Amino acid sequence: MTDLYKPRFKTKAFALALMTGTALASAPALAETMRFVTSNTGGTFYPIGVAISQVLSENGISVSAEPGGGNSNPISVSQGDAELGFTFAPSFGMAMAGQEPFPAPLQNIRALGYTHLNYTQIAVTLESEITSIPELAGQPFASQGLSAGSSTFFRIALDAYGMTEDDMDIVVRGGPAQGANMVRDRNAVGFHATSGMPSGTFTEAFQSVPMRLLPIEDDAYATISAEYPTFAQAVIPAGTYPGLDEDVQTISTGAVILVRDDMDEELAYEIVRIIAENTARLAPMHGALTDLTPELMASVAGIPLHPGAERYYTEAGLR
Repeated sequence: MTDLYKPRFKTKAFALALMTGTALASAPALAETMRFVTSNTGGTFYPIGVAISQVLSENGISVSAEPGGGNSNPISVSQGDAELGFTFAPSFGMAMAGQEPFPAPLQNIRALGYTHLNYTQIAVTLESEITSIPELAGQPFASQGLSAGSSTFFRIALDAYGMTEDDMDIVVRGGPAQGANMVRDRNAVGFHATSGMPSGTFTEAFQSVPMRLLPIEDDAYATISAEYPTFAQAVIPAGTYPGLDEDVQTISTGAVILVRDDMDEELAYEIVRIIAENTARLAPMHGALTDLTPELMASVAGIPLHPGAERYYTEAGLR
């Protein structure tokens, strides 16, 4: 098995900061250009983060999107290594509670709002003849590194079927682009990601190799939602990817922009205002942003909003 995940930070220092809490003692100085940690470049957080950073920069708040991961980003923001980050709603809750894969609670993170929905997408080749998640047992499969929220959600999906990744032959851990390459090279029968749709990586994979998406059925969803209520049942429509000719049932969850709780309230307010007032500008920049509205942004539930975001939504009559 090849591990393609390279941590951005030195592991020993990273773990020490989490265990002692020393990295949370003081607020980060506001950088001239704020850092927005997203996903690996093959994920959807990255291009969406680039789009949002561009719009914020055009409106006087300089932001640069950088690679990251749905699980590592809350830690990066909490420690002050980035000012903004993307994560998933369940990952946000897990981070605050210190649940696996987070080794300690991150109590100083706050949400600015949702930007789009993310769908768990598990793709396999047609030639594998796999049509269900239990049939992945013993098969060579491309998964993701621990920094990615997708890896957590894939394990949650497997658990709903009484499986773990140990039941499979995980041949690589990396981003979805690496997984797609392994499938194209016939070294894996499939790969996965929880991301916005359509995903460019999945589109390219479906164009090069005949593939299908595996469903997460009603019983599995009931198991998942009982423990993780921020997941919703969802459908990936037929036609989303080349050759996908049937709707596929899955789970979805909101993508959250997160910041530290000590971000200046006016700055947080302005970030939210600019995004909310530029949804029409953002919509054509990525397919997952076509449904972005102020109402969606304000629909965060079960995780704490930053006071600046809360004030904007209240003034706008959205909460």
